[in-house]
Formats: sequence, C-alpha cells, structure tokens
Amino acid sequence: MIEGNVERFYHVYRVQDWAFDGRQTLNHSGKICLPESALGAISELAVPFPLIFRLWNPDKPHLFTYAGGPQFQGRAAHATIPLWMMKKLELEVHSVVSVETTVLQKGTYVKLQGILGDYGSLQDLRGLLETKMKDYATLCKGDVISFYLENLDQVISFEVLEVRSEEGPTTAIWIVDENLEVDFARPVDLPEESEEDIYLMYDKEMADPLGEGERRTKSG
Repeated sequence: MIEGNVERFYHVYRVQDWAFDGRQTLNHSGKICLPESALGAISELAVPFPLIFRLWNPDKPHLFTYAGGPQFQGRAAHATIPLWMMKKLELEVHSVVSVETTVLQKGTYVKLQGILGDYGSLQDLRGLLETKMKDYATLCKGDVISFYLENLDQVISFEVLEVRSEEGPTTAIWIVDENLEVDFARPVDLPEESEEDIYLMYDKEMADPLGEGERRTKSG
C-alpha cells in the first residue's frame, strides 16, 4: 500500500495471546509477534523505521492501539499480541486483527492512573516503572498496560490517560530512548487517603505534591 511517498505494509491475521507461545509474562508488555512472511513482505517495501504498527478490530475500527519492535517468529497467518491488547480491541482468540505499519511522534509526556496492584507494598514504584517501561515501545491513550513483577509474583496495571509529543497532546507516542515525563493520577482502587500518602506510594523517598492527586517523575 502506498500513501504519498510512504509505503505501508497491511495484513489481517488470526490473533492469539502470548500464553499460546508459552510466554505468558509477555502478556504484560507491549510486544507483538508476526509470521516470518511479514518480515519478507516488509523488506520489499519502503516503510519508515523504526517499525511501528497500528492494530485494530476490523469490525470495530474505532478500537485500535499501537505496537513497535515486533518479533517475526510467529505462526503462519497469526499475530501474537498481549492479552491487554486483545481486551482493548475486544478480540477473542482466533478472531481477526488488522495490522498496518505507521509512524508516531516521539513522546515527551504520559499520565498514568493505577487500576490494579498493591501499590502500598512497593518500595520504589518509580524505579520499577523506569525498568518495566522498557517492555513498551509505544503508548496510546486508553491503553491499559500491565507489568509483571517477578520478584513479588505480582501484576500492576495502569491506564494511559494522556500522552504528548513535542507538538502537544496526541493519540499515541513512540517512547524508546526518549526522555519521557511521567505523571500519576490517584489510583482508582486506592482508598481515600492524604495526598502525602499517595505520593509516598509512587516514591517513598520523595513526597512533593504537585496538586490534584498527581505525582511527577522521569523515565527513559
């Protein structure tokens, strides 16, 4: 597919989550896997790099997300994607997902809201996020991303409330090797507590309220 001077790869695949590949922990990442044939097709096109894909439900095109840094070792005619992506796109195993190469602006800012996790038991949530965000290449508004904490055998999840590039608010951003500013909204499953307690949950060494139940840090 050619749009202007940019060629695009487009294909539809049967979808499955990472459990089908025996790598359940990758369900808590932004990684996807396409068949080797996809790499062959892409190599014949003048697509922009880094490789970024837009994925959507062809029956509900308003349901979409993005992914980058794909693997190309998947089953023929199948795309392996994280379970949280399947939920956002309202897809079941073996239903169809549309996949197309695209471009995204480099990210400068994201606002996250915790929706699942025992945040109070974590000693350094900020440090954990700086490490775990490396499992994601893109962030899209409305994504509900998750992180698996191996040492605690625990999953924490966040909704992406807002993303910005240098040009301002946008729908999705590329975050690999970017100096990303991260804001936190009050977790939805957290009981009402003092503002100071909220900030301490995100960084037990720093409790400097910014107002309106938010905490700011840096990642990248």
